[in-house]
Amino acid sequence: MRKYYILPALTLFGLLFMTSCGKKGNDENNDSSQQSSKEDFTGFEQTPTGIYYKVINHNPDTAKAFKFDRAIDFHLVVKNYKDSVLQNSYEKEPIKNFIYQPPRFKGDIAEIMQYISEGDSVVIGVSSDSTAKYQGRPMPPTFPKGTYVRYFMKVLKVKPAAEAMAEIEKAKTEAQQKVRRDDSIAIHSYLKEKGLADKAKSTPSGLYYVVTEEGTGERPEKHDTVYTNYVGKLTNGNLFDTNVEEAAKKGGTYQGPNPKKYQPFKFILGRQQVIRGWDEGLALLKKGSKAILLVPSTLGYGPRAMGKDIPANSTLVFDVELTDFKKGKAPKAMPKGHSKGDGHNH
Repeated sequence: MRKYYILPALTLFGLLFMTSCGKKGNDENNDSSQQSSKEDFTGFEQTPTGIYYKVINHNPDTAKAFKFDRAIDFHLVVKNYKDSVLQNSYEKEPIKNFIYQPPRFKGDIAEIMQYISEGDSVVIGVSSDSTAKYQGRPMPPTFPKGTYVRYFMKVLKVKPAAEAMAEIEKAKTEAQQKVRRDDSIAIHSYLKEKGLADKAKSTPSGLYYVVTEEGTGERPEKHDTVYTNYVGKLTNGNLFDTNVEEAAKKGGTYQGPNPKKYQPFKFILGRQQVIRGWDEGLALLKKGSKAILLVPSTLGYGPRAMGKDIPANSTLVFDVELTDFKKGKAPKAMPKGHSKGDGHNH
């Protein structure tokens, strides 16, 4: 799936951090005593702010220039002082819909980007020291103090920012639709495999649930404190969490004797203390009920991976038991003019 960027020019450095922080190699170290001397910018021009640049190809058509209210699609290769490649969009796909922003600090790559046009090829050298100073944190080890970051850019297309925004929104919608389809397929496949298709009910949000044992008590409401036993699994059966000691031992997640872990888990319903699927699902059950909750990723952890056990966009399966609940009250409204944590308690 393509990546789309509604970002300032500084984001190029953000991309750099993501790619270079994970790089390892014997040729990278923090000794810059010889590194600065290795920087060769012969044939480059330099701006008053210290940026080196060399235009390989230039399109003089100002109608195709990258400027305010426009966006670009481009290829980018990022190298360090030893010519090591840290990022190469040619290996995957171009960076798309990068919307123009003016330079934000001395040595910002945007200073050069504001002069490029569709079809241009340019090499830009930016001081890692300037970047680190602006960001308020050290550069990755692959860009030691006193060295330069080199950007090799090929501008593929210049377009109106409105067009880029429309593409971004379209891509976002398509991605959300795909996630919902994938969630639905995973849930229905699971229900069919387990012979639960005829017993399952669903909610408008996409949550599916099967009551396996009906309780006789009332249903909890928002702000009530609920107590639950649970076993959390992926649709492939892999156990990722439980507060049921026997299930933990069987599933290989047992952490040893721990009274605090292996007891009913409590939370306040409707306060976003748990995933949305739980807030919604537990409110459907009577006290004493046992049920299976099939939580689509949109009601779970979404695109976030939760450690090694829960991949991004995972559909979650919970065997839950609502053991008890205690009536609660809505929190008192904050006095007008005050905010939480401002030191005023009335």
